[in-house]
Amino acid sequence: MASARPRLAIILGSTLLVGLLAAAIGATLGAHHWKQDLRVRSVEILGNRVVSTEEIMHLAAIRPDTGLFEVDLRAVQLRVASQLYIAHVAVTRNVPDGITIEVTEREPVAVLPAGRLLAIDAEGRVLPPARAEALFDLPALTGIPVRELVPGTLLGGSGVHRALVLLRMAEQCSEELYRRISEVHIQADSTLVVYTSESSVPVLFGKRDLARKLVTFEGFWNSIVSRRGVTALQSVDMRFADQVVARWQ
Repeated sequence: MASARPRLAIILGSTLLVGLLAAAIGATLGAHHWKQDLRVRSVEILGNRVVSTEEIMHLAAIRPDTGLFEVDLRAVQLRVASQLYIAHVAVTRNVPDGITIEVTEREPVAVLPAGRLLAIDAEGRVLPPARAEALFDLPALTGIPVRELVPGTLLGGSGVHRALVLLRMAEQCSEELYRRISEVHIQADSTLVVYTSESSVPVLFGKRDLARKLVTFEGFWNSIVSRRGVTALQSVDMRFADQVVARWQ
């Protein structure tokens, strides 16, 4: 009789273990069952200004009423990121019925006259054609061979680099100075010529000391041009140290 007790304990223990496993499996199946019942009812797009919400929705390709946990978030991220205007994509699942797609767009700093509205970002990457109000106020970047203006291309060369640096510094200096620039032309020797938004006055910046020249030019414009009037100003040469050579009518 003494040996029967251990066997009985083993049987009871095994029965209890089987019961616990069955309960755990049932709970797991029940947990997955409620996930299967959840459906996508809404897709929220955040962060876009240039790329339309409709285009992002098309790239995401999330069918209405798809199971919420059937959506492959990584696949959605990769599809949306294929749009060259988009630098970063984050896709999240929102229980019980939503998907959020938040994008960070590449910031265009200039437009490229190529027969269609292309733009270029601060890194020198050519962006796809787009129609957005945000692009119409940007300065033009000219002097680049049209054959190189292919969306996705990363433009190199000292002239392009200097032009982008000049635009970034102008924007950091003041919004007024940045808006005063209508066009930056890159000459064959990489010399930069800026044309003003008002009266399209050519301003020869050269190649070096761009930050100092921008500050000097801003002071000259605010103190001299604002007093004498821009209509009489024909050209400005900033290539000389600490002085501005202006030609007036």
